[in-house]
Amino acid sequence: MPRRIEAIILAAGSSRRYGAANKLLQTLGNRPLVNHVVTAARRADVDGITLVVGHDADAVIDVVEGASVVHNAEHASGMASSLAAGIAALAPAVDAALVLLADMPWLESDHLNRVVQRYRQLPDDAIVTPVFSGTRGHPVLWPRAYFPELLSLQGDRGARELLRLHADRVRTVAVDDDAVLRDVDTPSDLALRPGP
Repeated sequence: MPRRIEAIILAAGSSRRYGAANKLLQTLGNRPLVNHVVTAARRADVDGITLVVGHDADAVIDVVEGASVVHNAEHASGMASSLAAGIAALAPAVDAALVLLADMPWLESDHLNRVVQRYRQLPDDAIVTPVFSGTRGHPVLWPRAYFPELLSLQGDRGARELLRLHADRVRTVAVDDDAVLRDVDTPSDLALRPGP
């Protein structure tokens, strides 16, 4: 039976570095940033999508469809709480979580599928990340074996520490463009790379 994989999209942050506006609602190619990431997940080989919201939750929810929504009341504490909220919302039958950041609008379903396909060829406990030009990026696929550790993370560091701790279980898949590395932190990030 194929492993059940669900995407978790982290979209709860307050966009402090972007300025007064919520970056996830800024348009790229006539669509809000968060919509690009949700669309990529909807077109990918995953069994469901969980969108974790917090800051500006109603406005973010209004511009996306096709995802289950989880509200992270602790979003101000950092990314770890959003990751934990997404993991906690997954059904027991889910074998792995494909974790995406909502501020990476250049990701496409092909990037996600490469990670998913690589995981399906590996043992159950393999963590998979895409790599462009020698640098690891996002999304990261986490098997259920690591869910307890993901739930225990705190602060704004995400799961980087776990990737170091389990370096022997991390496997990579090469991609041919830098979309897996590029996020949006400031308005100039959008100006430097206009979108589709």
